[in-house]
Amino acid sequence: LNFDISEANQDEFLVHVSTSEDFKDAKIYQTSQSYYSIMNLYRGTRYFWKVTSLDGLNSSEVGTFITEDIARFISAGKVQNIRDIVGGYKTKDGNTIKQGLAYRGQEVNLEDYVDGSNANHYQNLDEETINIFVNDLGIRLDYDLRSESELPPYMYSGLGSMVEYVNNDWAPAYQYISRDKNNVKLIKPIFESFLTADTKPVYLHCWGGADRTGTISFILGGLLGMSFTDLCL
Repeated sequence: LNFDISEANQDEFLVHVSTSEDFKDAKIYQTSQSYYSIMNLYRGTRYFWKVTSLDGLNSSEVGTFITEDIARFISAGKVQNIRDIVGGYKTKDGNTIKQGLAYRGQEVNLEDYVDGSNANHYQNLDEETINIFVNDLGIRLDYDLRSESELPPYMYSGLGSMVEYVNNDWAPAYQYISRDKNNVKLIKPIFESFLTADTKPVYLHCWGGADRTGTISFILGGLLGMSFTDLCL
């Protein structure tokens, strides 16, 4: 967003961004610059924006823009491979899956550690990154698919007390989906966690957020009616 502040007698400004023209539930950012970059917006969505003084007595005209309708990747500090799992994709019956309910990505760690297999895991959470997960994305469930040997020395979410933590080692020895009845029973709670995503948005991850996480994401998208092409993205 770019705006003209040449005639304003202000050192700081508030940038209001909302999906509603009346700015209901707007997100507000403070800046001293004549531009502001906003990350992690919904795909294919119209946004409204304005700039006001800190006291709200002076306001710019309302501007608008529409984001590109492409796969929604998320920028969150050192945490990699984050995306909205199914949000914004079309289903075979022509509907669009709601965005912002389920995300997938890399593990999230508060500290460096060496796991039970002598593999290194690295700290990738800081205050700014946690704020993106908890406040910008609204994550309330940290669903961890790592095996017992991969886990950090603490058994809670590094995202903070507002986020519930669940560990489910559903893929022992990287067997993934098989006809083994025990494996099928293990994956059932994972899909049940998405049933409450409207009030408890989910962050699903394993170590790198690719194989185990990717398998569950593929199945979830298929159950919701995504095309095979979109499932392979």
